[in-house]
Amino acid sequence: MADERVTDLDFAHSVLGYTGVPGAYAYEVLQNVLSKYIEKGGSVEGQRIERCQSHRELVQAVHEGRIDYAILPIENSIVGEVRDSTDLIKDKNIHIVGEVRHRISHSLLGIPGASLDTIQEVYSHEQALMQCSQFLATHSSWQLGPMNNTAMSAKYVSDTQDITKACIANASAKELYGLTLLAPDIANFKENFTRFFIITHKDVVIHDAHKLSIIVQTPNTPGALVKVLRVFENHQLNMVNIKSRPCMHTPWEYFFYIDIEGEGREAEVQQALTEVRELSNYLQVLGHYKIYDVL
Repeated sequence: MADERVTDLDFAHSVLGYTGVPGAYAYEVLQNVLSKYIEKGGSVEGQRIERCQSHRELVQAVHEGRIDYAILPIENSIVGEVRDSTDLIKDKNIHIVGEVRHRISHSLLGIPGASLDTIQEVYSHEQALMQCSQFLATHSSWQLGPMNNTAMSAKYVSDTQDITKACIANASAKELYGLTLLAPDIANFKENFTRFFIITHKDVVIHDAHKLSIIVQTPNTPGALVKVLRVFENHQLNMVNIKSRPCMHTPWEYFFYIDIEGEGREAEVQQALTEVRELSNYLQVLGHYKIYDVL
């Protein structure tokens, strides 16, 4: 199937996936997206939810068609991109069909009976640990343990029933795993959001999409990247993000991941892509998609 145009996402008879366990932020996003989908009259007939242990496992399952749609964290407003997610979607049969911006609220949780005085070890995803670095710095004796997922850390602490162990996770993890609140809202900044992509193996484009994500490799010559960026300027398309990645098989050459705003301007977007392709050694369109503000 090549570039099928659809008005919106349809999750009926689909396998949906996320990384972690119930209580993970990705799980929250998936549940919120499904709630909005159902509110608009979407069918959940034949639907199934699968969870994966890692982003790599999740992306591979989508690539192979074992999961139809998945929720993948891509960037946090405080500490930046989720690097393994960005790298995993290249070289795979992956299409971005949606973006969700989700508010993050981190709390320190422990088992009943634990307190700040009993804690010796704190577990969470490495991004959550970084996002709460100022709070953690005030307890420098605590040992930090990175885990694949915030909810996995909550489950681990619950399973150990050890008052010396705590985790950084969200309120739903507290309820799910019978934990107690030790310190609320401990992130460095209160305005804390994570962008999640909705990814699929299906080659679909959402009608009247908001954003376009591409990967470009330009010739290794002076001004090559500038020429590509001028294409977007000439078509009055707003570039909102650019980051570089090394080409693994060609030392000191780079791919550029670029996000462009192109809502309701399909003709301009397509013309710009044609011109960028002529100026580049490599062009991959990752997706032309909508933004779903499900907080």
